[in-house]
Amino acid sequence: MRRLSRFLALPSGERAILVHAALLLAALRAVPAWFGFGRIRAVLAFLASRRRVFRRRVRVPEERIAWAVSAAGRRLPGTTSCLAEALAAQVLLAREGHRARLEIGVARGEGESLAAHAWVECGGQILLGTPEPGFRYTTLRPPGKDPGAAFASRTPCTGGGRGEASEAS
Repeated sequence: MRRLSRFLALPSGERAILVHAALLLAALRAVPAWFGFGRIRAVLAFLASRRRVFRRRVRVPEERIAWAVSAAGRRLPGTTSCLAEALAAQVLLAREGHRARLEIGVARGEGESLAAHAWVECGGQILLGTPEPGFRYTTLRPPGKDPGAAFASRTPCTGGGRGEASEAS
């Protein structure tokens, strides 16, 4: 009951973003790996380009979008990957008119293992998916392509990001 009252106390724009984040994360979990990353990105780029169904006067700030994706990921059953959260955040940020960049990186782990991580940057700062301390990730970029620009939106981020968004509500 407490969660419902906290949800209802959120501004309508944030409630909508939280619901959309949960739906996107659930869909990304349900998509089988054989569907292919390129196809998934194409579908997400299409979704990011769609206008919001209900126009709001005020855009949801990028920090609150990051919070909504994190909060939805924590509350869905099972675990949500950093890639799913980063993809969902990038779609929602683009739909709200914020320009954000998806980054995927690898780092050397223990022994011969590799660790991979995905995060979203806004204005040069990590907005969602702060890497674990001790890992130095090398960003992967295909030659001649900018993976972060797939969902390019109209305006740059204004808040500058602060790492993981905290749950303020």
